[in-house]
Amino acid sequence: SPGHSAIGAAAGAAELEHDEHELKDRESAVVVLSMLEDYCSSPEFLEGVQELIMEGAALVDDREDNFPLAWYECFQRYAQTVEQLLERFLEERGLELEEVARICEWLREEAPHTLFSIDYLLASLDFEAFVSLMLDWKE
Repeated sequence: SPGHSAIGAAAGAAELEHDEHELKDRESAVVVLSMLEDYCSSPEFLEGVQELIMEGAALVDDREDNFPLAWYECFQRYAQTVEQLLERFLEERGLELEEVARICEWLREEAPHTLFSIDYLLASLDFEAFVSLMLDWKE
């Protein structure tokens, strides 16, 4: 019946719009990610986190649980440092920290191991990611 096809067409159009919206989101996420990738490989950023990475790498080992308090403290200092470095960078570009955190999480689900530099950011959002990054540095 004609009624059904109109509803079907509207649903199809809505779906298409959703896909296009998702594509735009994806495109803007990719733009933001490439800016972050550049920034996280810049001397300014790397020098800012280097000391804490060295400290963290010296602390961690490959235990699965019962993490010492010192690890958490190092993680918190690292997270604060990354946040301060990022805030300046994001302010200059009119981006929000929450948005960037969301994009990083999305990337981790969509395409893990895509951009190495994003690991520095994920490590500031998640303790286990932090320990994993420190272990990578240890090797």
